[in-house]
Amino acid sequence: MFKLKLFFCACLLLLLFTRAGAQNFYEVNWKSDNIIYTGLLIYYNADDAFMRVRYSVGGAYKVAEFKCQYKTMTMGGREGYILDGSNAKVVYPVTGGGTYSPDNFYFYKEGTGYGTPYTLDDNGMALSNASSKMLRVDNWTKIATSVFNEKYVRNYFEKTEPMYGKLLAYNVQTNKIEGGYRISSATYTNNQWFVCMSKGTGITVQSTYRETAFPTDWILKNWNEGKEITSVGYGDGQWLVVMSANTKITNQTYKTSTMDFPSAWVSEKGLLGYYISSITYGKDGWLVVMSKGTGFTNQQFQTSDYLPEDWIKERWNKNFRITDAAYGNGKWITVMSVGSGITMQNYKKLDTYPGEYVKEKWGSAYEVSTAAYGTNQWFLVMSQGTGITQQTYNTTPLYPRDWVQEKWDGKVSALSSLSLNTNPGANTAAPTAKGSIHLIMVANTYISDIGTSCKVDEDHTVNEFSIFSKELNMPLVTHIIDGTGFSKTSLDAELDKLNPTSNDIVVFVYSGHGFRWTNQSNQYPSISLKYSSYEQVAESNSYLLADIYDKIIKKGARMNIVIGDCCNSSIGVSSRGGDAALSSRSGNNGNTSKLQQLFTNKKGNLLLAAASPNETSCGNGRDGGYLTSSFFQAIAKETSYLNNDTPDWDRVIQNAISSAKFSTQNLGGCTTQNGMFYNTIK
Repeated sequence: MFKLKLFFCACLLLLLFTRAGAQNFYEVNWKSDNIIYTGLLIYYNADDAFMRVRYSVGGAYKVAEFKCQYKTMTMGGREGYILDGSNAKVVYPVTGGGTYSPDNFYFYKEGTGYGTPYTLDDNGMALSNASSKMLRVDNWTKIATSVFNEKYVRNYFEKTEPMYGKLLAYNVQTNKIEGGYRISSATYTNNQWFVCMSKGTGITVQSTYRETAFPTDWILKNWNEGKEITSVGYGDGQWLVVMSANTKITNQTYKTSTMDFPSAWVSEKGLLGYYISSITYGKDGWLVVMSKGTGFTNQQFQTSDYLPEDWIKERWNKNFRITDAAYGNGKWITVMSVGSGITMQNYKKLDTYPGEYVKEKWGSAYEVSTAAYGTNQWFLVMSQGTGITQQTYNTTPLYPRDWVQEKWDGKVSALSSLSLNTNPGANTAAPTAKGSIHLIMVANTYISDIGTSCKVDEDHTVNEFSIFSKELNMPLVTHIIDGTGFSKTSLDAELDKLNPTSNDIVVFVYSGHGFRWTNQSNQYPSISLKYSSYEQVAESNSYLLADIYDKIIKKGARMNIVIGDCCNSSIGVSSRGGDAALSSRSGNNGNTSKLQQLFTNKKGNLLLAAASPNETSCGNGRDGGYLTSSFFQAIAKETSYLNNDTPDWDRVIQNAISSAKFSTQNLGGCTTQNGMFYNTIK
């Protein structure tokens, strides 16, 4: 029997990624009492989302709206999550539309994941037999912004509503060709490019990057636009990354490694439900892309000096199919998966390109599914059951840019060669009229208990400010203190040489252990600058966060931001563990002019701490510290196209603190963290 709504703060079934942001969109369909409901969920973060629901009653079309919150729950001995609906109202028709009981969606743990949710409105929850009234929804899908055409948006919003125009503004790909060729495979082999293009992939829009620098921020931008990485390659000194819309992939992550294939990382992500979807070997080592939503149900990979033909045949007999292969640093990596949809498969090894073999297999309804080159031979895999209806390929020493454009029917203009600054270790930058951004990132990445979480904060912070730098046209000067260089000596050296101009921005972010001295009077935490758990805390390896703030603001920059994502409790009490929050690879959908208003037209200082005195600070190995992820979520929301208000730092701070507080309520091992701040940015 339901007596109250017990809900949760944590990571959701919806299989997102390891970056905080704003605006994800989901569509949900269900039927109750012979009424068909279709909802559009607009999600910012765990405690800030709303849904519009369209339905018809007695032939009358109606639209309702209600607020949503994600929370954890335990019900009838079952663990899960809930999207808790509240404050419902009928928005169309404006008058005479009646009332609407807010809906609630329950996600129960099923095996290693979460199944399609059940739904029940507040009226149903008041019944004594509420659990028997719960219905499983027909569909719950994350949608890309490319669906926001006029017909779709008009189902939920009037043309006079600000949200109507803002959603339409996301759909900039009006020239997509539904039946056109799309890049399905690309690799560099024996001093020539091999690019295969196919019809029947389901991909609607495709973009490519081809440049010497690895496209970290370009990938982020396209992720935020609803595209996923579908092919990768490296050749002729350039990276090739292909990103596509309408792939059915729900979540994605990647890793660029050193010379050795990152087997441990692959296994770690495999435990979280990710599968290898693309691999290649480039100038800096291996690039491995892993995804959810591929349809794979099992996967194995083999590292070997030569193609493991016996291993391949053994797994064919167990319904595994080759889904990728690449060669680099003297090793073949062969990936085989179950659930790819491939029914039959063959491969060929040849010293020269096997063009005749391809044509022969095309005639038997096989299509190219994997192409690789290594140990002076081609490895070309042909498959049935791929869904591909037509295929063509091109081999040429130079990347066939014009040919790709032609096969895209000459109407998709996304093919571009970009030059991006992706060097996070840069320590010099020429000043500009707008000034520069100086980022000092201090992360305790080597400490045994919270190092993984701190590394997430480091990567997240550097990535976000790299994007801010590009959008604001302000050079980024990055100073990173981590690993074995994590020390008070290193921090003092960086602070001493910091020399900003009067128009610069200085950002200091600390992610690690924090504490309070027994006789400490300052309300802000002290930060620990030791990476060994066995080293004793002392003044020689710690700093008062407020003292760092004082040192930085005396440098005279236009804007100074000092953030401490750490505990503020007595020595010996430290908590960084916790459930994974519902934050991830959310669509940023930001407005550059709003970002400029937040950073280039303001001046002042901000000191922000994750926890008040005697409180712990929490995070996890996927999302990092809750304050750090919430801070960037808050900026993304404030600079979003969907925000009708003038960007405001006070709102950023309050949203960051409230979101982190929400994520740590009722969290085992943590106190609810109430962030504290001092702000003069105006």
